[in-house]
Amino acid sequence: MFLSLLLLLQAAPVETAQPAPEKPREKVVCRRIAETGSLIGGKRVCMTPADWQQQERDARDSIDRFHQSSVAPGK
Repeated sequence: MFLSLLLLLQAAPVETAQPAPEKPREKVVCRRIAETGSLIGGKRVCMTPADWQQQERDARDSIDRFHQSSVAPGK
C-alpha cells in the first residue's frame, strides 16, 4: 500500500508555481519639505512625478479659490 502511494506521487507531474511578472516600478522623486517656523526642520516626501503634479494642481486650485472668495463684490 505504501509503495503504491509512493509510485503514484512519483508519477504525478510536479507543478511549480511561476511568480507573477512584476509591474515595472514607477520612478520616485523625493523632495525636502520645509517646516514653517523652523530653519532646520522639515521632512522628506517621496512620490511619483504624477503624484507631484497632482499635488501642485491641487495647491494652485486652492489658491485660485481663495483669491476668488476674497475679492470684494462690486469692485
